[in-house]
Amino acid sequence: MKKILLLFIALFALMNLSAQDRKITFTSCVNVLNDTEAEIIITGKIAKSWHMYSFNPGGDGLAIVPDVQIEAVKGIQKLGKVKERGKLITEEVIGEKWNWYKNKVQYIQKIKFDNLDKKLKWNIYYTICNDQGCLPPVTENYVVDLDKACDGGSNVAKTTGVKQDPKKVAAERKRYEDSVAAAKAAEDAKFKVIQDSIENAQRLALAAKDDSTKQANDSLANLTGEGTSNGGSSESADKIYGEYGSIVGDCGETQDAGLSMWTAFLYGILGGLAALFFPCTLPMIPMTISFFLKSAGDKRQGIKNGIWYGFSIFLVYFLLSLPFLFLGWGGNALNSFSTNVWVNLVFFAVFIVFAFSLFGFYDISLPSSMTNKIDAKSNTTSFGGIFFMALTLAIVSFSCTGPILGLVLGNISNTKLITPAMSGFGIGLGVPFALFAMFPNLLKALPKSGGWLTVLKVVFGFIELAFALKFLSNADLVMGWGLLKRETFLAIWVILCIITGLYLLGKFTVKKGDVVQSTRNMKIFAIIFFLLGGYVALDFVGVNVNLFGFPPPKFYAYSYHDDNHEEGTHTINGIKTYTDLEKAMEIGKREGKPVMIDFTGWACVNCRKMEELVWPTPKVKSYLVDNYIVASLYVDEQKELPVSEQFMSPYLKRMAVTVGDKWFDLALRNFKAASQPYYVLIDPINQRILNTPKAYTPDASEYANFLKCGLSNFEELHPK
Repeated sequence: MKKILLLFIALFALMNLSAQDRKITFTSCVNVLNDTEAEIIITGKIAKSWHMYSFNPGGDGLAIVPDVQIEAVKGIQKLGKVKERGKLITEEVIGEKWNWYKNKVQYIQKIKFDNLDKKLKWNIYYTICNDQGCLPPVTENYVVDLDKACDGGSNVAKTTGVKQDPKKVAAERKRYEDSVAAAKAAEDAKFKVIQDSIENAQRLALAAKDDSTKQANDSLANLTGEGTSNGGSSESADKIYGEYGSIVGDCGETQDAGLSMWTAFLYGILGGLAALFFPCTLPMIPMTISFFLKSAGDKRQGIKNGIWYGFSIFLVYFLLSLPFLFLGWGGNALNSFSTNVWVNLVFFAVFIVFAFSLFGFYDISLPSSMTNKIDAKSNTTSFGGIFFMALTLAIVSFSCTGPILGLVLGNISNTKLITPAMSGFGIGLGVPFALFAMFPNLLKALPKSGGWLTVLKVVFGFIELAFALKFLSNADLVMGWGLLKRETFLAIWVILCIITGLYLLGKFTVKKGDVVQSTRNMKIFAIIFFLLGGYVALDFVGVNVNLFGFPPPKFYAYSYHDDNHEEGTHTINGIKTYTDLEKAMEIGKREGKPVMIDFTGWACVNCRKMEELVWPTPKVKSYLVDNYIVASLYVDEQKELPVSEQFMSPYLKRMAVTVGDKWFDLALRNFKAASQPYYVLIDPINQRILNTPKAYTPDASEYANFLKCGLSNFEELHPK
């Protein structure tokens, strides 16, 4: 079986290299300029939907530039460099402008000659691309006959002044065309042999793999007395996870049933309701209250604004689903955006601006002149402001709510389910926020005695500052700046809790001239903030507190010192993790242990929750420490790959230039997984996937059963 697979891989690579010829074909001829000078013209005809980069490709500087080299021979002198000619096309892709040619491109080398009765060797190094990606770069060798004129005649005859017989010229041309046709037929025959060989190799490899899977299942059945090892679910076993094949088996777990459009819509609604309580969604509640406190006029207007806000949230998620449906986007698009360094820095700044607005230092509103114009024309712009708030909510909350949508977004091949799921999600999230949008108007209608409303806004301002730190922390973690280590993050939170408590007790005011009269209720809330600060401070003395994954991980701290720490590893709550999959697989093979691939992210809140709340539980930790090799692959890691390891990813639809790109490509290519965390159990010896992967699983018992099942399957395959 191994020989067959090796043959298949070799033939597949050969086909990829050879098939590139079919995407572009090169011909060459010579155009005589005068008695001593001529132009060698190389014409490349490009297949439809493919393009060839220009000598000046633009973009991010990572494109492979064509390189044309012409042999130097006695009697022929090259004048200047090779020039390109054709209709240059400039297109913008992922914020970068790229230059390329479609349909046709020509390369011209001007020469000075003594005579043209020669043949020159030339070669071209290039890659050719389409919207899905680029083929591997290749070097192709050709020969140009200097006697071959671009009009089909003889250059030697032209330069010597010999009059040509038109019939002889036509006969020569026909012989040339016949030879080209014969060469093309031979080339097509060669491709057919290769293709037939590949198809045979594929059939043999699949048959051998099916036979191997059947033997493994029969062995497990004999040992367990059951018909199959996957609890009778053949659908899950038949699913192919890229290079890791089908699962060895599930241990009686309930398998994910195929979703219908209505079930996807229902799950979306439930997910939207659940998302209200996620840590990245909660900070939007004070922002919503702040926005609608300033925009509502009366109770009727408040209800109207609330309805528009709820509808806008639904509309945002509906519109976000359309590119998945019509443009073939994967879940990576929104995920990459939500974990982007600059996006996080922008939202850090936005939250700071909102906080100081709540403190009363300034009012966020449109200029009065613009407001008057809006009122004079229509209310459409006011809806635009509400829609902007809904869009902000969707973007800010996506890094936390992504795992909920991941059930559908991860199923990239079934894009029809994404629109109903995201629409339902928008409704589930939009209804509560519509009520929040109405509620500030009721608050505004109440008497303002005691300045309680000002106090409420200031408290929300301190909460905004606390949440703003998370976005700065995301950027800091991804870039590795070291600005906001865990101790610094938590110390600021403790200080904010204490300051908020003191403010509620009336010990100081934020704005000069304000008066804070502490009431009984305010004192109760002050005590709550003091207790919260004390609870957060317990982390400094080693208590494993539940902070919902907000702070940086424990290994990103000044106090993190591990005597056994080696490069490329982390220790998370006593669990050693490797940041390189190849190394983890090598160690797993050597120690005879399965590998748990943990697709994670520096800016992933739910990943921190799993590491801090689920992994340390005894039933889970014992498996991860004693029975598994853990590989934590950070999909937003910004460390640049060596140039030799960078590649064009059709799944990312761009060049993979960072370590994070490499792991994200792996997740999309083999598992169609775009959300984090995502856990895959692998047999490193046979490169097999052991059971169905899991995403965010806050239930420690369920997660432990997942690990137990994978270990059981591994031990059945490799009995000691």
